[in-house]
Amino acid sequence: MIPKNKHLISQCSFQIVFLYAIVSLTYIYFSDAFINAFVENSKVQARLQTYKGFGFVIVTTLLLYILVKRYLNQIAKNQQETDNMNRKLETAQTLAKMGYWTYDLTNGAIYWSEEMYKIYEVQQDNFKLSMDNLLTKIHPDDRHFFKNDIEKNFPSNITDNEHRILTDSGAIKWVYERIRLIRNEAMQPLKLEGVLIDNTLTHEHIHKIETQNLALREIAWTQSHVIRGPLATLMGLVNLLKQKKEMAIDETELIDHITFSANQLDDIIKGIVGKTKE
Repeated sequence: MIPKNKHLISQCSFQIVFLYAIVSLTYIYFSDAFINAFVENSKVQARLQTYKGFGFVIVTTLLLYILVKRYLNQIAKNQQETDNMNRKLETAQTLAKMGYWTYDLTNGAIYWSEEMYKIYEVQQDNFKLSMDNLLTKIHPDDRHFFKNDIEKNFPSNITDNEHRILTDSGAIKWVYERIRLIRNEAMQPLKLEGVLIDNTLTHEHIHKIETQNLALREIAWTQSHVIRGPLATLMGLVNLLKQKKEMAIDETELIDHITFSANQLDDIIKGIVGKTKE
């Protein structure tokens, strides 16, 4: 919006000066011609010149008022459009949990959007934006990226990374960052700008899915291996029970073995049910 306002200022300034010059010259030329054509008395001419001067002041004042008011209304309209756009961008950043930042490599100046402070869970008035303070918020295992030379991190002018940040409450957040390197005409690094997205919920969902997948694999292994032992024992005991007349087998002892195997199988099934509830 700034270039648009600059263009508007230049355009309106030219219009004001141009219209002021046209109206002034026209007024002076025709008012003098009128006085000279219709008034011969010098005293009357002198008095009319005075009135003409007053009229000139009134006319040009009204003209300037109209032009300046028109210009200010246009500036106010542009400012309102800018404010509306900024509010929409802030809303979009909040909904997407996405912040915007810049880092001037020439003087170390850092800018954060409001959402950046929310993601890092710091107060704008209490947190000084500097690389040293920022590094304290980066997980120790992920700080290597931020300590590397700029040229190493940017084989091209755009790069991305995913890292963890630490909050004052002790929580760990995952964030995704996409960064653009801006260079000067000599191709020297000049500025960094990027967007940062809170990716914590996505990582939590992925971890939950991975945990569930692991539980399912354990259940599948249990079903294919652990259950087969007690089940095979039960099947063998049932066969023995069918053949007890042909073999000298203690029925009580046989039933005890069946009960034990059944309890084993029941415990395994309970364990499977418990894993599905995790």
